[in-house]
Amino acid sequence: MGVTLSRMAGPCARERRMSFHTQDSTQHQTTSSGPKRVGAPLGTVPWNKSKSHRPDLVGLQFGCVKIYSPEVLWRGRPHNRMYVKTECVTCGRTYEHLYTNLKGARTKGCRNCNQPVRFPLWIYRRVQGQEQRCINSRDPAFKNYGGRGIEFRFSSVSEGALWVKQHLGVPKDKSLHLDRIENDGHYEPGNIRWSTSSQNNSHVRKPRCNAALHRFRQDHPEIRYADSTLRKFFSKQMTFEQIIERFYIPSNKPKGKYGTFLTPDPFIVSLHKDS
Repeated sequence: MGVTLSRMAGPCARERRMSFHTQDSTQHQTTSSGPKRVGAPLGTVPWNKSKSHRPDLVGLQFGCVKIYSPEVLWRGRPHNRMYVKTECVTCGRTYEHLYTNLKGARTKGCRNCNQPVRFPLWIYRRVQGQEQRCINSRDPAFKNYGGRGIEFRFSSVSEGALWVKQHLGVPKDKSLHLDRIENDGHYEPGNIRWSTSSQNNSHVRKPRCNAALHRFRQDHPEIRYADSTLRKFFSKQMTFEQIIERFYIPSNKPKGKYGTFLTPDPFIVSLHKDS
């Protein structure tokens, strides 16, 4: 009897198990899949990065700038620095200033009106190069300047650039050099001048007979020795008279047909007085 009941109950149990699996598989198919969406929807901005409005600040004036917009910008790493939009009442330029700097008088507002350009930037760079050659031991030219005692005797680079503008002027030719008048002197007021590249190269610490060569070309254009020949004569400490006498001695070699013949520069000629 027990066997008969178990056989009769077997199909019913199997049908119940099949119906359970069928319902379970149907429910699994209707379940949505994919990553769960978290956070704010796309396009929204966090509260600490959003723009806010302060209508009570509109119209406040700090120096020559005035807040003209209620829009406030939060910046900085923790987004706790408040910037306001300002306008210069003098020139009309608009800026974005840190509000605490305006309120604490740590900024002068409009840079164009309160901090006008006193000298061109390229002159500032030239004077800054002078300072670096004198004080920076890592500068490639330090050994020829600061390493041998040349000093930068302006209190700052800005003071040196301002002195150049006021006493030497601002040339239109930006290729000019700021040269020292006395080669063993310092970078100081009265010992700086504008010079061309060739003039600056002729004014070197090691004598290269350039001043004597230019002076000889100016005073004796009829002596047609090549530049290299004249430099060789000057290196042997020959005088102008000795060179002229040698030129008129008959020789089998041609004179004045080969080599280069420079045009004398009056500025370099003036250096021969001290050579």
